[in-house]
Amino acid sequence: MHDQLGGGFHRYSVDDRWFVPHFEKMLYDQAQLAISYLEAFQITGDPQYADTARRTLDYVLRDMTATGFYSAEDADSATDPARPEVKSEGAFYVWTAGEIAALVGEPAAPGSATATAWKTAATWKTTRTTSSPAGISSIKPIPWRRRPAISASRWMR
Repeated sequence: MHDQLGGGFHRYSVDDRWFVPHFEKMLYDQAQLAISYLEAFQITGDPQYADTARRTLDYVLRDMTATGFYSAEDADSATDPARPEVKSEGAFYVWTAGEIAALVGEPAAPGSATATAWKTAATWKTTRTTSSPAGISSIKPIPWRRRPAISASRWMR
């Protein structure tokens, strides 16, 4: 499953509609998919394939390297940098409407006048919060793009 906001690809979906990803990303998946997208670009000349390969490799360089390459990004993510021992599955990959607006621009954010590009596919319970006296879990949406990739990319330019 392509992570349209964070880049790269999740390994697979955990629901039958392919809305909720398994929140793990593997280095070998990124490499194989980048090669496939580059070969698709070479065959078709369609720049959408080259863009996907470039974004995938940008994700790898940004999030999967240190002095070498990480083999994977774990599904269990720290929810608070001050408390890295507190983890929750998918914490890196759920977004508020404000976070989407900051990343891709207000026109593509849910709740905006042109919200046809994004829709909440599901909600995900991230973790118990320390700010809540009752310890109520925080809920964030998992966004998915309604429009086809090429249509949305032209629309968001």
